[in-house]
Amino acid sequence: MLKLFRGSKLLSLNIKSSYYCNLDHLEIIMVSHKNMVRSLDSSKLQLTKNMCTESGKALELKYPLQYKYLETCKSTYSAINIDVMKHLEKNENAFKGHRNAPFVGVSAKLMVSYLDTAEKKEDFKKPVVLLMHGSPDCHKSFLPIVDALAPHARVIIPNIPGYGFTDIDKEERFQHSLSEITEMISDLLHALNVRRVDLAVGHSAGCFPLLLLCSVSQQPKFHAAAFMNPVGHRPWKAVRPLYKLALVNAMWSKPWLRWLLRLIFARIVTALGIGGNPESLIYTIRTILGVPLSSIPSLLVRIDVMNLPILVAYGDNDRFIEAEITAEFGKLLGVEEWQIVERENCEQDKLDQSTRQRLY
Repeated sequence: MLKLFRGSKLLSLNIKSSYYCNLDHLEIIMVSHKNMVRSLDSSKLQLTKNMCTESGKALELKYPLQYKYLETCKSTYSAINIDVMKHLEKNENAFKGHRNAPFVGVSAKLMVSYLDTAEKKEDFKKPVVLLMHGSPDCHKSFLPIVDALAPHARVIIPNIPGYGFTDIDKEERFQHSLSEITEMISDLLHALNVRRVDLAVGHSAGCFPLLLLCSVSQQPKFHAAAFMNPVGHRPWKAVRPLYKLALVNAMWSKPWLRWLLRLIFARIVTALGIGGNPESLIYTIRTILGVPLSSIPSLLVRIDVMNLPILVAYGDNDRFIEAEITAEFGKLLGVEEWQIVERENCEQDKLDQSTRQRLY
């Protein structure tokens, strides 16, 4: 079942019997909502359910990763260090000497892996589509979409540290907080000389940095946003209670416990059929814990006021998040009504899942 709202600025979807929004839903973004990206001739796009004909390996060879060295998160770490200094000034006994104070350094030194379809000079003149993966996930989930968009747009997909060949920095300063992820993506776009993003798409936890980038970023400027299966603005069923995630994160900090957690993570990944590196689950946990959920509603309302073209798509029977939480997410973005449309081919859900498994 498809819940569809279409107006001057919103096109919101609710896909029943599909917990993983991918091919069908971006088809609707790029084809049905023609005004979302004005400079992209969406009438020429033919995204179909059969577009995922190439194997994952073939697509990986067709769209190889690139690498960019970044010293990133300087603003985030500077703010943290200033707060630590202020705390020390107020309470000199807060830490046992400055050596034990929780300073985080100056920057995170990362070799960021990313996908960028711009090769020829004319590619740099195309509209820019930024895709942000969820957690645990990486650029591979978007490869069939990249294959369809590449002739018409410059597609960029950054991989967050711990995913898709972007390694964690040696000092392990990068803790996957919302501000760190957002600043890393922003720094990468600046390094690639991207001054305008015509459409940004966030999937799952990738919607969090998308919110911050759209509501705060002045350079590059974001002109449209799509939220695919967004995680909640309040704790959802897959992460409640949050103290359990905090406990797992604390256990990971003990090297002698990591072997046990790796075994548990491997079983979870196998049971869920999500693919990828089992160890990436700890980065997922840190991502969730690093998001100030209380501030998300204000970001949603801010984007509503900005009148950005917006799309929200989510699964009605998502295994990880309640539909009502995502509906609230949409309402905060300005969705006022939902039109229910029957979906013809529910077998596409199985195709989406089998495709996802082939990409890993």
